Amino acid sequence: MPSRSEESERLTDDGLSDSDYEGGTVVGGRGLEAGGARAERRSLLFESALNVRSMLLTVAVCIGYMLVGPLLIMSNKYLLTTAHFSYPILLTAMHQSFSALCCAVVVHVLRLVPLQYDAAQAWSAFHCSFLSVGAASSAALCTGNSAYLYLTVAFIEMLKGFTPIVTMAVQAVFGEPLPRCRIVAATLAISLGTAISSYGELRLSVTGLLLMLGSVYSEATRLMLTQKLLQRMDFHVIEGLYYLAPASALFALLLGAAVELPHFESRRFFRRELPANARLFALNMALGFVVNVAGFLVIKRTNVVTLKLLAIARNALVVVAGVLVFDETVGELQLLGYAISLTFFLVYNYFQIAEMRRT
Repeated sequence: MPSRSEESERLTDDGLSDSDYEGGTVVGGRGLEAGGARAERRSLLFESALNVRSMLLTVAVCIGYMLVGPLLIMSNKYLLTTAHFSYPILLTAMHQSFSALCCAVVVHVLRLVPLQYDAAQAWSAFHCSFLSVGAASSAALCTGNSAYLYLTVAFIEMLKGFTPIVTMAVQAVFGEPLPRCRIVAATLAISLGTAISSYGELRLSVTGLLLMLGSVYSEATRLMLTQKLLQRMDFHVIEGLYYLAPASALFALLLGAAVELPHFESRRFFRRELPANARLFALNMALGFVVNVAGFLVIKRTNVVTLKLLAIARNALVVVAGVLVFDETVGELQLLGYAISLTFFLVYNYFQIAEMRRT
C-alpha cells in the first residue's frame, strides 16, 4: 500500500501530481499549460478528421463522375443510332430542361437546398456570366452529341484526349497561370497519343471530326467560365445548376428549333420511338442530371484540368464498352496511341501529387 505522501504525489490524468493543485488551482500555471496542450491536440485531431473527410468526399465525387459518364454516353449513342432518334440537339435540350426542372423541384418544392442568393438579384448581377456559361455548355453538348451520328464511340472518346491541352490554352487566354513544365509536357504527350489514335481511325468522317473539335473547344471554354463564376459566387451545386441549366436549355432549344425541329417527325416519335424506349429515355434524362451535378462537384472540389483528365481515364471503360456493345472496330495504331495517352495520364497524376505534397 502506498503511503499518504506517495498518494499525494500520484500523477493525475493531465500529467500533474496532486501536490501541484491547491484548492483546484494549479501552482505556477502548469495546469494552464497542460490544458492548452490538450486543447491544441484536440484541435489538431479535429482538423485532421475534417481533412480526411474532405479527401474521401472528393474521391467519392470523382468515382461517381467516372461511373455515370459512361452510362450516359452509351445511352446517348443507343438512342441516336440504334433507336433511330437522330436529333442530338433536341436530345441535349431535353437533358438540360430536365436538369432545370429537377433543380426547381429540389429548391422550391422539396426545399432541400435553400438559395444563398435571391434569384432576381442573382440574375440581375450575373446574367451575363450565366448566359455565357449556358451558351458554351449548350455548344459543347450539341456538337458532342451530334458527333455520335458520324463517329464511333471509341474514336470520340480518344479525341477527347485533346481537351486538357485545349483547356490549358484557354486558361492562358483568361490570364490563369500555367502549371510547371513537366506537367505541361505530360499533357502534351497525352494529346500526342490522341493524335496517333486519330491517325489510325478506320472510318474517319471529316464532319464528325469538326463537330468533335468544336465540342472540345466549347467544353474548355465552359469549364473556364464556370471556374471564374465559382470564384465570384460560392454556391451549392444544385443552386449553380438552378441558374445555369435553364440558360443552357434555352440555347439548345433555340438551336434545335432552327436546325432539327423542321425535320422532326413527331407522329413517328410519339407512336413508335417513345413507347418502345420510354424507360431508356427516362434513364437518359436522369443520367443527364446526375452527370451535370457530378461534373459541377468535381470542378468545385478540384479544378478544370483534373475534371478532363478524369474524363480521359474513364474513357477506357467507354472504349471497351463501344467495342462490346456496338461491335466497333479499333485498329492497332489506335490502341497504341490510346496506350500512350493512358500512360502519360498516370505520369501527369504522379506530378500533380508531387506538387500537392510540396505545397
